[in-house]
Amino acid sequence: MRRGSIALVAIITMFVLILAGCSGNDGARGAAGAAGTPGDTGASGTPGDPGAPGPVMPVIQSLFVEGSPSAPDGTMTATVIVQSAEGLALTYEWSVLGAGWSVASGGDTDTVTIAAPANYSASGTASVMVTDANGKSAVGTIALATQGNTAPVIQSISIYPPLVLTSANLVASAFDQNGDPLTYSWTIGGITDIATGSNTTWVSPGIPGYYNISLSVSDNTTSVSGNSFTYMSIGSQSPWPRFRRGIQGTGQSPVIGSATGEDSKWEFLTFDVGDGHGGPINSSPAIGPDGTVYVGSDDGYLYAINPDGTEKWSFETGDSVTSSPAIGAGGTVYVGSGNGSLYAIDPDGTEKWSFETGDSVTSSPAIGADGTVYVGSNDGFLYAINPDGTKKWSVETGDYVTSSPAIGADGTIYVGSNDGFLYAINPDGTKKWSYEETGGPVTSSPAIGAGGTVYVGSYDGYLYAINSDGSYKWSFGYEDPIYSSPAIGADGTIYVGDNYGYLYAIE
Repeated sequence: MRRGSIALVAIITMFVLILAGCSGNDGARGAAGAAGTPGDTGASGTPGDPGAPGPVMPVIQSLFVEGSPSAPDGTMTATVIVQSAEGLALTYEWSVLGAGWSVASGGDTDTVTIAAPANYSASGTASVMVTDANGKSAVGTIALATQGNTAPVIQSISIYPPLVLTSANLVASAFDQNGDPLTYSWTIGGITDIATGSNTTWVSPGIPGYYNISLSVSDNTTSVSGNSFTYMSIGSQSPWPRFRRGIQGTGQSPVIGSATGEDSKWEFLTFDVGDGHGGPINSSPAIGPDGTVYVGSDDGYLYAINPDGTEKWSFETGDSVTSSPAIGAGGTVYVGSGNGSLYAIDPDGTEKWSFETGDSVTSSPAIGADGTVYVGSNDGFLYAINPDGTKKWSVETGDYVTSSPAIGADGTIYVGSNDGFLYAINPDGTKKWSYEETGGPVTSSPAIGAGGTVYVGSYDGYLYAINSDGSYKWSFGYEDPIYSSPAIGADGTIYVGDNYGYLYAIE
């Protein structure tokens, strides 16, 4: 038998014996004792008191922002919805974090107006602390943002008339998805902000040729640019307003010349130095819109001659005038003098202003898209002079600048120097490049052909073709000095004379 079963039997046996001993079957029964008094039933117990509940904080059920992301400098509205379990009065305190963000109004209510910063893609946070009458608080925070910027879109550009004589109408339209105000800036001939606005007018400087033109539209954060045409074609009311006629210095005439020589129509004698001879004329004439011929003389005068050959007026400079005049917008005549000054003369022959350089001015002036006058001086500088006669900038070369500048369609000014270099100068007066490989002084005035190739002669006897980036393209010559300035025909042929007496036509 298992040990556990033996133990259980023993316990049961003992229990039976005890009961048998207590029964008293063999003895007399004792007297019954007095009945006991029933015990008092205790009072029923009172359930324990759980006590009043502790204070409950407000519960933020919702926190949201309307109008986010907002436009820069815009506003948005933040609202908080709060539950108080005890129905207590609530107070609100709003705050914002992030540069430029601020609470505009309603900072102590459940709805607040938030002002955004002025920049795109700005981020910040708004926080609200809600407090009940028991001083219990809940805090909620939500993110803020301004819109990302989208660039303006140029929809159209137009320029008319197609051949600009006195002025051009510049018209453009653009769209901005963010609704930002737009500004328009026109660049003509390398001059930025020469005209502004979506519908504006640019006044031509009066010199024929070609200019690059482009438009930039900005929302004050992002700018986009567009080109209307590669070139804008500029005409002139004057048939021949400057040396080499146009800004590119090609010397090409819009008039087909006579096939045969004719008798002289008239002749004009400058100051009589004796024996019926006037002072030598080394200046080349310019012709005004009314047919007036302007030419300088070594006698120190600039002459205005009527179309019939009679004198209109003369202007004394005080020294020889070998510079060739240029006629600008409004008929102003610009010419240099051996006394070192550039003169601006009104169409009636009165002086408008004069600009003094450091030596004689034999270079002939060129006029840029904004009316800036460019001219070289024997002091070794190329000068840029504002239309009011003040200095804009000057660039130093290594020797005399008797070459007359030509201006590219992008506004680059090209000029030779007696130091043997051809210089390319940006419209702001910084040097773009210089070509240093000619073997002699460059008194020849450059001409700019198709594709921006620059042609110029040198005392080393060669005509050089230089690419618009300043690299060598080709050269042609027989080592006889080339003082003359090349001309370019309508078919691209280059014409130039040398000091040996030959005129060349070059492919």
